Amino acid sequence: MRYRIAIGSDHGGFPLKEVLIRYLQSLGHEIKDCGCYSPAPYDFPISARAVAHAVMTKSVDRGIVIDGAGSPSAIVANKFPGIRASVVHDEFTAKISREHSDSNVLAFGVKCVSEDLAKTLVELWLRIDFLGGKYQKRIDMITEVEKETKDVQPKKRFVTARDIEANQKIELGPDVLLTPLAQELFKSKSK
Repeated sequence: MRYRIAIGSDHGGFPLKEVLIRYLQSLGHEIKDCGCYSPAPYDFPISARAVAHAVMTKSVDRGIVIDGAGSPSAIVANKFPGIRASVVHDEFTAKISREHSDSNVLAFGVKCVSEDLAKTLVELWLRIDFLGGKYQKRIDMITEVEKETKDVQPKKRFVTARDIEANQKIELGPDVLLTPLAQELFKSKSK
């Protein structure tokens, strides 16, 4: 089967993205390049967002996101309804992400997989089918969670030590939670 695949990376993942684009095209897949377009510094949320949006709107069938570890881009992609991004680093995780979770976005960390392994895993991931059955029930449960939380806004704001060090204006109130280190820094700056 031939797929339409969106692929995106940060600057660290740029070389692997370029390798995978050529490889996937050689297998007959249609590729949508969602950036980055050079090894210049580039923030992963930009490309991960573009890939997830393309999958969510069905302008492509599947997506691939690449950064240093894989999980940062997967976190971004999983913010989109209907996206099931999976970080994959071996044949087991590639296979199970499709069979059990119907993963539609593959996330690679360039510090975790070689070019050859990435090619093997993406080819495996593309040919594995979702098993359905009891796993479909679980996907349906995830969809229900997405619906329930769609309009929910967090009631508390977390403030970290980094926020305090950056001299952000912080007004304490019932909606603000300070991490333990932030509490110490806040007290020392308040003296």
